[in-house]
Amino acid sequence: MSREAVRAALATISVWPQTPQVHFIGGEPFLDFPLLLEAVGIAAELGIPCYLETSASWCVDDQLTVARFLALHEAGLPASMFARVLKKKLSATRRMSSPNLLTQLA
Repeated sequence: MSREAVRAALATISVWPQTPQVHFIGGEPFLDFPLLLEAVGIAAELGIPCYLETSASWCVDDQLTVARFLALHEAGLPASMFARVLKKKLSATRRMSSPNLLTQLA
C-alpha cells in the first residue's frame, strides 16, 4: 500500500459518525517500518486511535527494537501497546542496565 493510499483511507474513515479505530496487523506491519510509522502519524493527526499487533520476530537487536517503538510512540501509538513486547524481547542485561526505559514507555 502506498503512503497516498494510507492517507486517503484514513481520511475517508476519519469523517465517519462514530470514531473509527485502526488496527495494524498481519503479515507483519514492521516489514515496512517507514510506512507503518507514517500511518501511525497520520492516524494520530486525524484523531484516529490505532493499535498494533506484531509477532516481534524482528526484535533481534535491542537498540533497533527500542528505537522503533519509541518512534511509534512519538508518532502517536500508545506505549501500553508495546511495553509487554519490550519486557519479553529485550535481553535481561539490557533491562537491568536501563531500568528507566520501560518505565518511560509505560
